[in-house]
Amino acid sequence: MKFSIDKSVLDGIVEKLSRVLSGNSTIPILNGVKIVAKEAQNGSALEFTASNGIESIKVYEEISAAGRNDVHIEQYGAVVLPKVSLKVLHKLKKGVILFRVNDDNTQILVSQKKTELSFAIENAEEYPSFEPTIAPQGRFRISYKLFEEIVEKTAFSASKSDTRPLLQGINLKLQMNNEDISYKAVCTDTHRLSEFVSHTPLNEEAISITIPALSMVQALKSFDKTKDIGIFTYPNTVIFMNNNVMLFCRLIEGAYPETAKLIPQSDSNTLLVKLSKNELIDTLELLKAMKTTGTNDGKTDAVINVSGNVLTLESRSVGGSVSKLHQEISLTSPVHAEMKLAFTVEYVLDALRTICTETVCLELFGPLKPILIQNVYAENTSTLGNATQLVLPIRTY
Repeated sequence: MKFSIDKSVLDGIVEKLSRVLSGNSTIPILNGVKIVAKEAQNGSALEFTASNGIESIKVYEEISAAGRNDVHIEQYGAVVLPKVSLKVLHKLKKGVILFRVNDDNTQILVSQKKTELSFAIENAEEYPSFEPTIAPQGRFRISYKLFEEIVEKTAFSASKSDTRPLLQGINLKLQMNNEDISYKAVCTDTHRLSEFVSHTPLNEEAISITIPALSMVQALKSFDKTKDIGIFTYPNTVIFMNNNVMLFCRLIEGAYPETAKLIPQSDSNTLLVKLSKNELIDTLELLKAMKTTGTNDGKTDAVINVSGNVLTLESRSVGGSVSKLHQEISLTSPVHAEMKLAFTVEYVLDALRTICTETVCLELFGPLKPILIQNVYAENTSTLGNATQLVLPIRTY
């Protein structure tokens, strides 16, 4: 095996692979990177694969028959390179780096100008294959922008607790309607819920999968923003394809909880509280900085009181705390009744950061009922989908 690659290309590949190489795998060979130089349909290709056992990333560089100046293959082959070597290679200077496996296939020799390095390698045949051997159950294609919207509007609500692994994922329902795609993405940790739904409805034929939220976030960082994303679903795996990157992700098993009934429906008693998003965020950030009192997990509590044209925000003080905050925010239109409730500041702040309009609407259903947080769009505004953020209130007694 012998090939050369420009350091700038190699650095770009390593940056994508680093998402899954940050920890140490219990499977020793997964602590390395598999490199394959092979013949391809229109020439040849250089493939780099890394995995942590849950998600795997393959980055490939195609070389047409006309050749490339930044990547060149002289001899085909495959090896597993220790990941520590990538940190060393990152220290090399700009320019072309030559890789060559020695005659007894025990080391890979790396050279650049006057610098020569060698690293022990492992047998590539022992590296597990992550590509499914069956046809996908579903094939979908979405824009990077839509993928980004789904992740940014839902992933933060995933549970951080290992006791309920199903809630560490984003439940994604997908369905193709001719050339259009319908979808519904839901994420909840039981204290809050995030939902992003397409304008076109789903039916019973939709495919439902639950993907680790962290994997979706990492995928977002590895993909090319200018290219669409292909999604291929299998019984236990989902594959995302974007430009020259393939992400293999193990699905979370189990039936995701039915969340539709958790979102209350508006009636004549519902208060639609519309106010400046930035003014509300600024006040909550100030409250968070004071951190007068909070829950046992370090979160901050606050109380809102809505009456007439004003929303009043106060720090929730218990135990004789001397640090207090009282802030009034004007509403864009008056409400027909009064209401008082308490909530966790951090959860509301996370929800507000997904709002893309200057005005935000808080739907209040009662002191112990969920708070819905939504955009307030101007008439005829075009959007990719409908986003809803739900936060449960907390008891004040």
